[in-house]
Amino acid sequence: MMPARFRASFAEGLVLTAIKDNCVLVYPVAAFEKLADRVRSLPQFQRESSMLQALMFSNAENVSLDGQGRVLIPERLLAHAAITGPTLVVGAYDHLELWTPEAWQARTAELSALAKQEDVWSRLGI
Repeated sequence: MMPARFRASFAEGLVLTAIKDNCVLVYPVAAFEKLADRVRSLPQFQRESSMLQALMFSNAENVSLDGQGRVLIPERLLAHAAITGPTLVVGAYDHLELWTPEAWQARTAELSALAKQEDVWSRLGI
């Protein structure tokens, strides 16, 4: 079930994929296409970029919300994130991420550790 506050952003459809971490990424179609354009522009014959392209596009699924705001998530994407029960929907700038509560707890511990690094923002150029 898509939280009501996010539904308008996904009215044109969604793209689900699993390309990082132990979560399912949920993009509005326009945001996924923007990312896909960047990934397509990577050098096709460099090993890392061709692997990233294969990973991203082979896992991508175009889906739509039903009339009640639900979406059917393919089993292979659920398996990637080890989702078998309750799921957290986390906003992440231009997309959402679906996590198990346990995986999200581990992730927030990583985020807390990163936030304690005084120079992290400057190292990222911000």
